[in-house]
Amino acid sequence: MIRGIAGFTLFAWFSVTAFGGALVDFRDRSGQDSQFLSDGKMGRLNLAGGKTYIILDFAKQSMKGVLPEHKEVLDMGGGIPSSGLGGPAPEKSAMKVEPEGDGPEVAGYETQRYKLSVNGEFCGSVFASTEAMEDTGLDQMFRALQRVAERTVKSMPGVQSAMTPCQRGKTNTFDHIASIGAPLRSLDDKGEVDVEVTRIQTDFSLPPDTFAIPNDYKVVSVADKMKQVQAQLRSQLQKLQNNMPETERKLAELQKSGKLSRESVQKLKHLLKQYQSQQ
Repeated sequence: MIRGIAGFTLFAWFSVTAFGGALVDFRDRSGQDSQFLSDGKMGRLNLAGGKTYIILDFAKQSMKGVLPEHKEVLDMGGGIPSSGLGGPAPEKSAMKVEPEGDGPEVAGYETQRYKLSVNGEFCGSVFASTEAMEDTGLDQMFRALQRVAERTVKSMPGVQSAMTPCQRGKTNTFDHIASIGAPLRSLDDKGEVDVEVTRIQTDFSLPPDTFAIPNDYKVVSVADKMKQVQAQLRSQLQKLQNNMPETERKLAELQKSGKLSRESVQKLKHLLKQYQSQQ
């Protein structure tokens, strides 16, 4: 679901506080489940796998990732250093969102269908509900996630250049949520479900420790964590570069299976060549 993320108005939270708590369950295309909880002032996003979670403070606009396996708290409010991989980033791809009429009922809410496109290229569809946004305040979650996604993408221009226009465009899809409502189901360009909301409950009783962060966890900055990720990326690129025949074979298989477009494969090869020239 890292593929994306940004947002929206505070009025949506007033209806949440009246009920004490809201719960929203998500399921992605691989069958992995995530969950969003909120009391109107704070939010918690339990990521797929059930171990890592994110705590959001809406008034402070703060965002902290809690990593129990490492006993770390990732402060996601700071800047992300540039990796320098792959040269300058491409221009931002603006996502066009066009209404296409009524959609199906999703998680108990009526939806409207919207077509997504970038520069005339069809990127998929989204089914959204303004009522669901008013009941849950999902816009705040998407806003926070989009801020992080945009910073992450900008920090790795080479990786961004390997993305398709649609993939880049989806990082700013949530700019439109204030007008179309909460996206309850998202389809790719082939009509397959990327992610959908499976349950919304607006009278959920939140456990007292829902938004608690353990005091004994080490606090690390997102900049430090991204340096680790970037080092791992460079290591992976080095491994791919050291065995180019095998790398090209695997890329060809991914292209043949439809998991990667021809354009994406060419850009990945270009990224590897750029990395090689920097060594």
